[in-house]
Amino acid sequence: MPLFRLICRLCFFRSEAEAVRAFTEGVKHNEGFKVSPADYSLHHLGFFDDGRGSFDPLVAPVLIMTALQVASPSVSSDRIVTGK
Repeated sequence: MPLFRLICRLCFFRSEAEAVRAFTEGVKHNEGFKVSPADYSLHHLGFFDDGRGSFDPLVAPVLIMTALQVASPSVSSDRIVTGK
């Protein structure tokens, strides 16, 4: 059975904290996230170098957090933190 992934849109943030804030606010204030929070997650895909205009992808996406963690605070809030 094939594995399908839906990526709504690619967003660029200056830091992981900025990405987490934007994702958290989106989950809290968007009805689409509230209907099925288990279907949404925030991943770190790589680094954008605006000086070169290039995107350097990670070897594999890294999960930062899920919408379920925002919608249901009782869900573990341990996040995988990337460093760079």
